[in-house]
Amino acid sequence: MDCEHVTKSQDKVALRHERLGTQKNYENLENKNVSIKIHAHDRNLAVNKFVRDTQFTVNQSDLSHAVKTVKKAVTKISKGTKRSEGICWSEQLGDKVEPIATHINWAVRNCEQNSQKPKESLDNIVKHYCNNHVNCHHSSRCKVDSNYEPSRIVITNGKVRKMLKSAIKSSTIYKYPQDYILAKDTFYVESLITFGKLRHPRRYLYTFRQIIMECHGLIILVSLMGICSVDSVSAKKKVDCQMSSWSMWSQIYGFGVRSKERTILRCPDNGGRSCPGREKIQYTSRKPTIQATANQIVRSFLQRNLKTTSLSHKRYVRRNVPVGLFRDLLIIIDSSGSVGAYNFKIAKQQVAELLGLLCPRPDPFNVNNNNGYNRAALIQFSSHVIEEFDFVATKNLAELKSSINSVRYRGGMTCTGDAFEKAIQMFTSSKGSRQGTKHEVLILTDGQSNCGKHLSTVLPRLHAKATVFGLMIGGFSSRGKQELTSYVSKPIPDHLFAVDNYQDLKQLLTLIKAKIDTSNPCAPFDLSEI
Repeated sequence: MDCEHVTKSQDKVALRHERLGTQKNYENLENKNVSIKIHAHDRNLAVNKFVRDTQFTVNQSDLSHAVKTVKKAVTKISKGTKRSEGICWSEQLGDKVEPIATHINWAVRNCEQNSQKPKESLDNIVKHYCNNHVNCHHSSRCKVDSNYEPSRIVITNGKVRKMLKSAIKSSTIYKYPQDYILAKDTFYVESLITFGKLRHPRRYLYTFRQIIMECHGLIILVSLMGICSVDSVSAKKKVDCQMSSWSMWSQIYGFGVRSKERTILRCPDNGGRSCPGREKIQYTSRKPTIQATANQIVRSFLQRNLKTTSLSHKRYVRRNVPVGLFRDLLIIIDSSGSVGAYNFKIAKQQVAELLGLLCPRPDPFNVNNNNGYNRAALIQFSSHVIEEFDFVATKNLAELKSSINSVRYRGGMTCTGDAFEKAIQMFTSSKGSRQGTKHEVLILTDGQSNCGKHLSTVLPRLHAKATVFGLMIGGFSSRGKQELTSYVSKPIPDHLFAVDNYQDLKQLLTLIKAKIDTSNPCAPFDLSEI
């Protein structure tokens, strides 16, 4: 491993030194044919941009620094002068600094690489401390213990609720949860650096190069001790993984799939028993109706309200997806030989209509909307992958629909892995992808991959970059169903949709339009997220 020492003779601005050192390390590793899959750092903005513009590396931020920032913000509003109590701070928050840090660590460690889950958990922190446990995790003590009593001071003051909510929502981990879902274990590095400070405090007066070398020395030492003699290093007892109970089976979705899941309650330690699978998927002979699939798309993809029926006055809204984030949505369309030119035209037309149903209304892609807007890009794939347009190519819905419908059919094989590799490259600032928006992919395909990159090498990196939805068209073998299920993000029922053929796709769009509640079309957007 190379350690780069950047001095003021190379750049007088100290804030840019880390970016220059990072670039040199990338060059050194590239010369040694070492590829960097994931890069976690302390959210240096210059390094952020550098990594985001690197095609094959997933940019991640260090969780330990994010938790420290939240703890600092909560500490600030948990103590102060007597005369400012209730205005700038409150005693009701004094016992919550460390518990909130635990909440955040748990949320990221159990997010299953789904960038929405940490945000949902952070949103629930204030409710939990207000003694409202409706949205708490089903395995939490406040849910399973019938005699549960809050161990922390219950927040009863509206101003205090707002203070805590503001502290959490202003954090980087809340605004950009997708940047932390793969860096969940970096707190081990933070512990190591703390150990180094205790053992050699004066060494931190030395240069950046010497600190890094010292840290690497400690890492090697700890690794060797762990390999050679576990018993001599620690007398700690083995800790086995502990899992929650299985959830109920989901409703049938996609092409006849149902699933159930469980979460990790305790991670293994000191050689304890590892964690088993967290999800079970079962493929059945039953299929959901087109009407049920339309409902699923309205709630999960469009995130809009369904019309009420005469039998029910309830309004169904997908509550577990946070509103307020505009979308950078990449469309991936299969144009392989099995699709055919006629069906490809149907796919284009229906995708264009589907995008027109997104929020905000009436034009979800109008760049002149001062309150914010979505962006869309499109690639098609067969034997080759073609970028048709990027995220800044169109300025409104009419231009977007025209660009989609003008895409030419190609024909050929089905190189889905290559399409996913290109999708990863699309979520960069050079292609018009933005920070602070939801990065999403919608893939339309009629079959399994039969050429190109192996899916196992690209899907983890794609899921770290974006939330993936799949609209699958046709009949599939058991093996094909398993492959296509692996494309989408979790929870799978919210991201996997399927119809039997392209004519059903036309009917699906007709039903979606009929089911949207036009009297209350869009939830309000939180413009602070832009």
